[in-house]
Amino acid sequence: MFMDPVTVFLSDTGQIPISSLVLEKLKWKSGMKLTVVLTDNGLLVKPDSPNTHKYRLEDLRGFLKHEGPPISDEALLSPVDYNEPKNLK
Repeated sequence: MFMDPVTVFLSDTGQIPISSLVLEKLKWKSGMKLTVVLTDNGLLVKPDSPNTHKYRLEDLRGFLKHEGPPISDEALLSPVDYNEPKNLK
């Protein structure tokens, strides 16, 4: 996840530009609430709360990778028998 350092310039209004590549890797979107913390080493910028980012179903497409031939829905669900009583010991 680490990238080579880049140099940016502070704007007249105090804004720091962040490249679109970095924003994509962090999954940060316009309007996200961020927390900025001053540390001994500089600034730490992080999402305000990791639990506030909601994923849509479309965002999760391709999350789990499968190499090989496509698997049908029937084959995926075949190990699950919803009518069989569960034997919990």
